[in-house]
Amino acid sequence: MEARWYQEEAVEALMRDLNDAPLIESCGGMVHPLVVAPTGSGKSFMICEFIDEFLSKFPFANILVLSHIQEILEQDFDALEEYFEYVPIGLYSAGLESRIIKKITVAGIHSVYRKPELFEDFQIVIIDECHLVNHKDSGMYREFLGNLDAAYIGFTATHFRLGHGYIHKGEGALFNHISYDISSPDIFNRLVSEGYLARLITKGTIQVLNPDGCKRRGKLGDWIPKSLSGKLDRPAITQMACREIVEFGANYKRWLIFAIDIEHAEHVTKELLSLGVNVECIHSKMGGDRKEIVRRYKRGEIQALVNVEMLTTGLDVPDIDLIAILRPTCSPVLHVQTIGRGLRPHPNKDHCLVLDFAGNIDRLGPINQVKIQEPGMKTKGEGPAPMKQCPECMVHAFPAQKFCEVCGHEFEFRTNLTTSASVSDVVAGKSLPKGPNWYKVTGV
Repeated sequence: MEARWYQEEAVEALMRDLNDAPLIESCGGMVHPLVVAPTGSGKSFMICEFIDEFLSKFPFANILVLSHIQEILEQDFDALEEYFEYVPIGLYSAGLESRIIKKITVAGIHSVYRKPELFEDFQIVIIDECHLVNHKDSGMYREFLGNLDAAYIGFTATHFRLGHGYIHKGEGALFNHISYDISSPDIFNRLVSEGYLARLITKGTIQVLNPDGCKRRGKLGDWIPKSLSGKLDRPAITQMACREIVEFGANYKRWLIFAIDIEHAEHVTKELLSLGVNVECIHSKMGGDRKEIVRRYKRGEIQALVNVEMLTTGLDVPDIDLIAILRPTCSPVLHVQTIGRGLRPHPNKDHCLVLDFAGNIDRLGPINQVKIQEPGMKTKGEGPAPMKQCPECMVHAFPAQKFCEVCGHEFEFRTNLTTSASVSDVVAGKSLPKGPNWYKVTGV
C-alpha cells in the first residue's frame, strides 16, 4: 500500500517539527504536536508511516501507541502488524488479555498509567484519538506522561473539546502545536473529490427533535440525556422519525442510528422492527455479545444498528451509507465524530445520506467548518447560511446552486428568494455541480 500525498506530507511535517522544536517559539523549546485528519482518511496508516520514518532515522528508539478505546487499540495493533512484517509489535491491554511489550507497543492507558517504569526507555508516545485526553492538569494520560522523558504526539479528527475550545490552546494544554491539518473546507473537499473520503448529502426531515427547554451540564456543557429523553422520547415522535428513516432509506443498505439513551434506543429499535427493518440495538447495559452484533453488522447480516454513543469512535464500517441522528448535542466532537462514521469510501456506495432529525448541523455547522466556542468567547449572532431544498429529492443545496447535485433538478431563480426555514449543509464549500454557464453578451 502506497502512502497518499497528504499522508506523506503529515509525516514530513511531524519529522520537521520534532527536529526543529527549539526553533518553534510558541512551543518554548519542547514541541508536542498534533495531526488533524478526518475520520476515514487513513489515520492508522499515517501512524505506521511516521513510525517507519522515525525508526529509519533513530533505529534504537522505542515507540508507544496509546488509546483508551479498545476498538482503536485493536485497529492500531492490526495496522502495525500488517505494516511492519519483520518488526515485533507488542500489545499491553488488560481488556484484550495481553501484556506484551516490544519495540513498538500498543497499550491501553487504563492498563499502563500506573506502570510508567515499564516504558521509561521509550522515546516517542503517540496518542490516538487525543481529543479525549482531559484538558485539565489531571487524569491518567497526564499522570503517565509526567513520569516519562518522551516526546508525545497526538492524532485526532477533532482537535477541540466542548467547554474548552481547541486542545492545543490555553493554559496547561497538553499539546502545543499543529503540525498538519487536513480538516479545513478546501482540503477536506479535495479529499472527497479525489475519492479518499465519501461524499455526504443531507435531506430535510419533517420530524424535528427540538431540545429547547432541556437541561444542560453548565453553561458550556451538553444537554443531559435524561432531560432530552424526557421531552423527546415520545411514541409519536419516534414513530414519525422511524417512518421517515424507512422511507428515505429504501435504497440504502447499511444504516447507523444514534439515540439519546438506552430506553430511547430500545424504543427506536422496536419501532423499526415493527416496520420490517432488520435492526439490532447496542448499548452499555445490554446482554449478549456486543462485539458479535458489530461483526454481524459489518458482514451485512444486519441492515440497521441503533446505538447510544458507543459507535462514535473506533467503528470501521466503510459501507455505512445512511446515518440518522436522533440525539441533539452541543458538542462539536460528538457532532463531527457521529457524521464521520459515514466518511469512509466504499465501492458499493456513491455517498452517505445524513438525516439530522436533531438539528445538529444547523446548530454546530458543517463538519469541516464546525463552530467552536472557546471559554470567554461570546456566541456569534449569525447562524449558518440559509439553504434551499430540492423539491424533487429533498436534498439541501446552496442558494447559488443551479442544479441539484443528486437528481439534476434545475432550480428556479427569483428576484426575492425566501425560505420557510433555515437549514445547513453537512459539508461546507462543496463544489457546485456543473450546469449551463450564462454569460453577458456585449457584442456579436
